[in-house]
Amino acid sequence: MQGLDLVFFDGRLTGDVEQTKLLDDPYVLVARRGQFTGGPVPLAALDGAAVVAQPPICDQARVERVYAEAGVRPLVVFRTADNRGVLSMVRAGMGLAVMPALALDLQPDDVLCTHELAPALAPREIHLAWQANRTLSPLAVRVVELTREAVRGL
Repeated sequence: MQGLDLVFFDGRLTGDVEQTKLLDDPYVLVARRGQFTGGPVPLAALDGAAVVAQPPICDQARVERVYAEAGVRPLVVFRTADNRGVLSMVRAGMGLAVMPALALDLQPDDVLCTHELAPALAPREIHLAWQANRTLSPLAVRVVELTREAVRGL
């Protein structure tokens, strides 16, 4: 955090920081429309399924631990840190994806749709953090205020 005024992070930071949890961002299964019927999809349905995923950094590593603990072993066919890239691969039929809802930009006429998983994965927690024992600049204080207002509107 050294040298940064504020940082958005998907998880609680440790160390000499102050932070505020902004929101919970639920995970959903992204699939081509019609691939699954309505209602939640069992997590076990991912066992052996082709999956497009983020690199195992940040919260993706936790998601993959949840799979392992449940005995679910998806076949990761492609990894990219680009959310749109993940969605493009799912649109092309390369596999499924499990993504946080805020990462999605799906239109009503999209060939993709989302499904809840059962059991649901714990949501990704979005935090805003700054160095502890440091006076925030007026601009940083305003960013914190605006961020809290925007989150209340979600």
